[in-house]
Formats: sequence, C-alpha cells, structure tokens
Amino acid sequence: MKKILMPGLLHFFITASAIFAVLLVSGNYKAEQIFSDPRIMTSFAVLLLVSLCLPLFFKREFLKKYFIHALILPVIWFATFTWAYAFLELPEKKHLGDYYTMIFLLFASSYIFFAGKTKIKDKTSLFASAYGLFSFFMIVVPAVYIAYYVIYHSEMDLFVLMAIFMTNAREAFEFIETVVPLPYLVSTVASVIIIFLFCFFFSHKIISSVIYKEPVFRGASFKFRLFFAVIAILFVGGFIRQMMHVFPISIYRAMNKGDGSYQILSTLRYNLERNSENISIAKGETATEGTHIIVIGESANRDHMKVFSPSYGEETTPWESSVSSSPDFFFFNRAYSNFSTTVMSLSYALTSPRQYTDASLKDAASLVDTARAAGYHTDWISFQNRSSLATAGISAIGNRADSSYWESGLDGDAVSVLKELPPAAKRIIFIHINGSHYNYSSRVPVGFSDTASISPSDPYRDYDVTLVYTDQVLRDIFEYASLYMNLKSMIYFSDHGEDMAYYHGTAPFTYDMTHIPLWIYLSPDYQAAHPELPSALRRNSGSIFTNDLIYDTASGIWQIRSNYYESLYDLSSPSYGLADDEALTLHGTRFIKDDPSFK
Repeated sequence: MKKILMPGLLHFFITASAIFAVLLVSGNYKAEQIFSDPRIMTSFAVLLLVSLCLPLFFKREFLKKYFIHALILPVIWFATFTWAYAFLELPEKKHLGDYYTMIFLLFASSYIFFAGKTKIKDKTSLFASAYGLFSFFMIVVPAVYIAYYVIYHSEMDLFVLMAIFMTNAREAFEFIETVVPLPYLVSTVASVIIIFLFCFFFSHKIISSVIYKEPVFRGASFKFRLFFAVIAILFVGGFIRQMMHVFPISIYRAMNKGDGSYQILSTLRYNLERNSENISIAKGETATEGTHIIVIGESANRDHMKVFSPSYGEETTPWESSVSSSPDFFFFNRAYSNFSTTVMSLSYALTSPRQYTDASLKDAASLVDTARAAGYHTDWISFQNRSSLATAGISAIGNRADSSYWESGLDGDAVSVLKELPPAAKRIIFIHINGSHYNYSSRVPVGFSDTASISPSDPYRDYDVTLVYTDQVLRDIFEYASLYMNLKSMIYFSDHGEDMAYYHGTAPFTYDMTHIPLWIYLSPDYQAAHPELPSALRRNSGSIFTNDLIYDTASGIWQIRSNYYESLYDLSSPSYGLADDEALTLHGTRFIKDDPSFK
C-alpha cells in the first residue's frame, strides 16, 4: 500500500508546490491569501484525493500511458484561468479555486473515461465522437475567453452574454463586419475548423489506442468495484457540478436565474400588462389636443455632437446648432445613460423604475401605458429589427402602443411613416431610430457620406456622418410635425453613447458609453399654456440627468403625472433634485462623478 500511495503523495506535493509558486510569482497573491482562501484550499484537498485515488485504483502502466492525454485539457484551462485571475487585474479572484477544483476532477475523469472504454471494444467511433465533441468544447471555451480579453481588455460578463442572446442576425453580421477585419475573420473561422478537425482526429487516435490486454484496475473483488464506482461517481459528478460554476456556464446560469435581469426582461410583457391596470393619472391631468413626439436615438455620443461640444472639430449637428439658441428648445449638456446597452437602458428609460429607488422592472409602468391611460392615442415607430427575444425587451413596450410600426428602411423614412398615420387629435408618437449603431456606414443612404460636411481626414468619419444624418432626420420629423400634426413637444435622447475603441457594452465599460444627447422642444402656445415648464427646464438646464428619469420628465411635460411619477426626477419640475454626487449609471453600480470627463 505504501508503494502505491507514495507516488500519489509525491505527485500532490510537486503539483501543489508548483501552483503555489506560480500564484506567488503573479504578485496578486500572498502566501497568507492562498492559505486563507477556502476555495483554493478546497481545490487542493480535491487534488490530494485525486493524487491518492488514481494510483489506488489503476495500475501504474495504465496511468503512465495516458498521462499526457489526460493532462492536455486540464493544462489548457489551468494556464488560461491562472493567467486571467492571477496575472490580470480582474475582479472576483475568489473564483480561481473553483477552476482548480474542476481541473483536478477533469484530470481524474479522463482516466475513468479511458478505463470505461477498455471494457467496450466495438464502440470506438461512438466514444471517439463523444470525446472529440467534449474536447472541442473544452478548448474553444478558453480560446473565446482569451480572445475576448485580448480584444476588449476585460472578461466576458453577464450583460455581454445577454447582448449576444438579444442580438438579431443582421446586427450580429454588422458587428462582425465593423469590428473584425476580414483577414481576422477568415483566420478565426479557419482556426475553429482546424481545432474541430484536430479534436476529432486526436480523440479517435486516443480512443483507438485504449485497448488493454491486461487489466487496468488493481483489484477485481466486489468491494473494490463498489468502492471504485462510488469514487468514480464522486469525481465525474463533482466535475459536472463544478462546470456549472465556471465560465461560460456560470454566467449563462446567472442570466437565467429566476430573479435575474434576463428573466425580469423576459417577463416584462406580463408585468406591463398587469401593472397597466394600476396606473392612475393625477386629477385634472388628461390628454389635450396636439401631438407629442419622443425620438429615441441609438449609440449617439454627445461629445461628437457640435451642439453639445462646441469645440468638436466637425459640424455634426447643423440643424440642432441652428435652433439651439431658440427659446423653444432646451439643450442639456450633462445627460448620461443609465446603462451602456440598448435593452437594459431603454427598459428603464421608458418605464417608471429608476436607479435611485427600490422599484424594479417587475413593478414597472411604461410611458406607453401611462399615455394611453391619460387618453392619448399612442404610436410606436421602430427602425430597429425585432430580435428573437424581442418580447423580452423594448418590443414588449412598443407592442403595447395603440399602433406599432416595425420598419426595415433607413431612419429618413420616418416622415413617410408619419404621413400614413391615421388621424388623431391627441397623440403621442415614439420613434426608435437606428441612429449611430454599427455598422455606421449602413445607417445612412448610399452617397450621403459624400454630401455630409465631414472631413475625409476625420478618424471617426463614418460615425460622425451618422450624427449628421440623425440631425437631418430630427429636422425633417420636427418640420413635418410642426406643419401638419399640431406639434406641442418633442424630446430627443439616446439610449446610450459610444466609445470609439470599444463601441458599447459592459466588458469593458467606459464612461464614453454613457455620454448621451438630450434636448426638449416646447411649442410657443404650449409654453403659454404651461409657463411653469419652460421656467423649470431653463433652471435645470445645467443639472445632471440620467435617462432612467425620462419617464418622470416626459410625464411632467405631457401633463400626465401618474401614481408612478416623482417630481424629484422630472427635469420640467422646479422640484428636480438629482445631485452630482448621487448620479449613477450601470444600474447603480458606477458613480458618474468618477467619469474622468465629469464636470
């Protein structure tokens, strides 16, 4: 027994010492931190158990023959996640022990798999295919993790995965077209194919070699087989369990938690239906004649908009700049998004929950339902495709309008849609444009770039051209509605901003992704009827604002304050009071005052 167990103990001490040394060299772990980390200590306990059990059950020759084969996948995972959590400045370092536990159990499970094959001689292809698919998955996962970090300098998180699941095919293609150069795309596809073929070839070779004339086990008694079965179940079951707690399955499970953000969005449609019955409009506040329009932009960064950033080198907002001095327009230079992705941002912007209160999307009332409760006819016009998960997000809000129109053309078609709307004396129109969403060149008509006054030397020319086009779209909507639709108010804001290096998302996150435009128009006769509105808007023009407060602000402007409304968060109210040091983004996880460009 001593001869059997001593090699196992030696293997444990060598492996453990090497891991300790690697963690200490990384500089992010001290000896006391390693010993005090319960997950790392658990992983070493598992390593000890594996090191003792394998030589106890399997003959030395069998262990030696397949040592390299059993080690390949664990080494790949060990290298990837030790690099990630020990050598990079990533959060949640506590998870490293979970990866180690899984890796050690994977090593043991490989031997159990090979041993199982020795008992079955005529199922080589089936075993090889199963092992090949498993190997492919276990190699691709670290590759994806590494590739994402190399590109974005951050790890893939919950909201990245949500964004992937909520992206339609067209958006996915445009993202790849914009972000990934063709040579990289070709090489990536080729690499995946090569890895896939290699996994199957290598797996078939390994499995074909698992033919042992001699017994692989050290014993054959009933007690031995029973003991081995128990340990095998513990190892394999433990490995499967640990896979649930590491990337990518861990974030997929977090996304699908019963009380998680994804599930809340998935049930938003039901919640809105239920909550709409509870909306009550303040006494004396009902729909009045006229049209109100709210235009929801996409990926517009105010730092690239001349009207908000006069020092910007390109004139990206010629019409907006021309009306900015009008007493009928109110521009807000300190507006931020509440989140850096569309679904999460607009789910808050267009509903009653805020980052500053305890209310959740489960308890949300939408602007659409509030407008309908006040007696307005509501129209939803969207130029964004409905994804396969549309009912989980914005479409759930838009579909509750009296009329909804899902357009496939360019934003400039908005006026054409307005012309086709049925008559309504009292109406509120929501227009969701594609704005500046990548692929930038796909957001403007063919040849528009040639006519836009953007310098060819502008490093962000394609993006800036989209802002010029949006400026033109806003002008056309405004002018048509003013002439033919008895326009009383118009609000324009963006869902989120855009970072020129990282676009928008959460991994990585930059504050540029939250810099959004916001302006409000009130017609002269509407101002005369409600003089308190322009007075408050002027007073609050220098205030900080986050777009999860659009519900309150729009409700105030439209004079349809409900039981979900709070004047503290209404820019058109003298009671508006969001302080600079209280303003938040990323749903309450980041202070806006920490923005390097905050002023």
